[in-house]
Amino acid sequence: MKHYTTAKQKAVSLATCLAVLGGSILPITLQASAADATVYYGDMDGSATLTTADLSLLKRMIANPSAAFSYKHAGIAADINADGEATIADAVLLAQYLSAQINTFPNGAYTVISTIDRYYAIEAEYFNCINENTNAGFAGEGYANYYNEVGGYVNWTVNVPTAGNYKVTFRYANGSSDTNDLRTCNVNVNGSECYLPVSYPTTGTWTTWSEVSIVVALQAGSNTIKATAATTSGGPNMDYIELEPTDAAPDDMIQVGAKQVEALDRGVIAVKAGSGVLVSWRILGTDDENTTYKVYRNGEPTVLYEGNTSKPSSFLDPSGTATDNYTVDVYQGDTCTEFACSAFSLPNYNSKVGSGGYTTLNLDQPADMTMPDGSTCSYTPNDCSVGDVDGDGQYELFVKWDPSNSKDNANAGYTGNVYIDCYKFNGTKLWRIDLGRNIRAGAHYTQFMVYDYDGDGKAEMICKTADATVDGVGTVIGNASADYRNSSGYILDGNEYLTLFEGATGKALDTVNFVPGRGTVSNWGDTYGNRVDRFLGAVAYLDGATPSCIMVRGYYTRMTVTAWDVANGKLVQRWAFDSDDGGTSAAAAGNGNHNCFAADADNDGKDEIIMGACVIDDNGTLLYSTGFGHGDTLHVGDLVPSNPGLEIFMAHEHAPYGISLRDAATGKVLFRKEAAGDTGRGIAGNIVAGNSAAEFIGIHDSIVYNEDGTQIMTWAEITKWSPNSLVYWTGSLERGVLDRQMVDQYGTGRVFSGSNAGAGYNNGSKANACLTADIFGDWREEMLFPCGSNQILIFSTTFTTEYAMPTLMHDAKYRTSVAGQNVAYNQPPHTSYFLGTGYEIPKFAPVYPAG
Repeated sequence: MKHYTTAKQKAVSLATCLAVLGGSILPITLQASAADATVYYGDMDGSATLTTADLSLLKRMIANPSAAFSYKHAGIAADINADGEATIADAVLLAQYLSAQINTFPNGAYTVISTIDRYYAIEAEYFNCINENTNAGFAGEGYANYYNEVGGYVNWTVNVPTAGNYKVTFRYANGSSDTNDLRTCNVNVNGSECYLPVSYPTTGTWTTWSEVSIVVALQAGSNTIKATAATTSGGPNMDYIELEPTDAAPDDMIQVGAKQVEALDRGVIAVKAGSGVLVSWRILGTDDENTTYKVYRNGEPTVLYEGNTSKPSSFLDPSGTATDNYTVDVYQGDTCTEFACSAFSLPNYNSKVGSGGYTTLNLDQPADMTMPDGSTCSYTPNDCSVGDVDGDGQYELFVKWDPSNSKDNANAGYTGNVYIDCYKFNGTKLWRIDLGRNIRAGAHYTQFMVYDYDGDGKAEMICKTADATVDGVGTVIGNASADYRNSSGYILDGNEYLTLFEGATGKALDTVNFVPGRGTVSNWGDTYGNRVDRFLGAVAYLDGATPSCIMVRGYYTRMTVTAWDVANGKLVQRWAFDSDDGGTSAAAAGNGNHNCFAADADNDGKDEIIMGACVIDDNGTLLYSTGFGHGDTLHVGDLVPSNPGLEIFMAHEHAPYGISLRDAATGKVLFRKEAAGDTGRGIAGNIVAGNSAAEFIGIHDSIVYNEDGTQIMTWAEITKWSPNSLVYWTGSLERGVLDRQMVDQYGTGRVFSGSNAGAGYNNGSKANACLTADIFGDWREEMLFPCGSNQILIFSTTFTTEYAMPTLMHDAKYRTSVAGQNVAYNQPPHTSYFLGTGYEIPKFAPVYPAG
């Protein structure tokens, strides 16, 4: 391994040497260039004065070469005889100098030395790279050219004199013409299970070289720095790295297998209960056993409650009132790291059933709209989503407005424009997007995927758009006057787009053609536009760490799935799947649902797309298809703890109908119950305590089954209402069943009804809430319902709980399910782990905060 050290010495006459005075010397400061560091031989503490303290520090370094020193150049100063290491010989020289036995060191009394070390890529260990010298401008004898695939690496072995922080500068070339091709590599130090993603932006040509720097912590002596290609483009052409000590803090490393999540705040809420106030807050996925929390009321010094990550993150203040102000302080050890996190108030008590408090969010209702045939429509709030649009750690609410004439694809007729608003939870409206006349309204047309795709700590939104869409700042996309509606109200011609919107403003950041386009309408299974405009969406961690947006067109017959990444404010297509491509892909045709989910089906750390009866692998190929056909109900989660990995539950619309439970990785059927006709509803989830798995119900026979298809009870023993949705509402680890605006809990009965407060529900017979998700407070879920035509009611539980766990939103499987809840026929979100009475709270997968 070759590398070089640039050293500059200034000649020193004996007359200017430092005189020994009482065991110390007077320093003489020399002028050094800005790029260099003035280092005195023997000066172990950086004081520019040699004393017996330096001799003591030198002896310590000799005894323990890996010891850390506050002076970052201590390792250089220790090597007095310049033989490459600190030994007893150096200590002898320093002792002789301090006792005036010598008046100079072999290399002078002091030196000016640059501390930059260079290591060439072609002299390092490398894999799936070639030693190349084709493109001019490199500094050494060649450069490492990565293969265009994931996994190639350059692994440098470097040596540093002392433990500390070092600036690592990569010299590279990236001649890609695509500005979104960042040739990202995951940089790993000393083989640890942590890495730092480093992007290498385009340099324009392969003969133009640039630099990117990071800061890492290194140990004294030998270290490895490994840059592994993380994208299918491979890494850049790598010339060398340079190392120099720095006082800067090291960049935050990411644990291998960790997924990017939102950098949420504590989400403190104060919910009015029947007697008192329930205060709750988030435990984050990044908290550890050293994290503690203290609850205060009205600024008083008395601590009402103190807990840690093993205790519930909620506290019922029996004497609290709706006008009291609550705060939470967060400590890491003895240090207060988050001071006075204030509570969002839900001041209204839901008295009908005696559970839940709520607040009202007033909305800006769009004006009625007149159709080309003279009919009119009005608007009500419909499906919702959440995302942190401004990076403050708090969620904002995205609201889709539903016109009263919205249509299922099978029904002809004009529909009003679709609007999407964004609100702060204090009622402030941030923006409105008008999708325009060329996007039809209904459950199957607009899947709006809200997530922080680029990892900057701020959420974006991606959805299908068209000519005449108006973004949140008033800019029209495409042709403002275009009108592609036919006399039946369908839109079967004209441009189709996919747009990335900025979450904070609603501004259109990038618009591309929707992939695939509709092409010939009849190729999708009919001639009038039912099947061609069946859309789905999802958010998936296809690389195992960062989110991608999934857009789906078609599932009754032809099925297509396209994956998009966001880089530098642009949409970048990752891959596209099409059952019409033939080969193994053809088996996916007709095997999709009215919903889809992202989940790690095959246990490889990367998400697959669960389309219903088939699964698309993380690389855009078909993992398998069961051939069970189409269905309306889809639940994906760890539904059977004894079965490794995840399971998939479906209710079937194709013969032999009924319900099925299968292993997510292989498609192996764990049980199936057949029926005489279309089974349109069903539920899978842990509803009954004490069973060995979740419970499984289909509306065809209303029997509650266990994981092997054995009857446990009848659905009527739980509720008389439909098996529609689920919610964590009470203090137990079992979920309540949610239908319309009512929650029933097995063994307890009705535990919530929002009708007395004015809560309604969405989507006709589907009877959905606007959203159910762990938006605030502890791990229990909030429920959002429409109220009249211009309000949303936000409910949170007032049940206490004995269980402590991080916010469900820091489980990536659950979080992506929340993002996709607005897709077509809404389904409840499931976690990647099993929660149930008698089971230990699982150790959560590692995550890291965006931003």
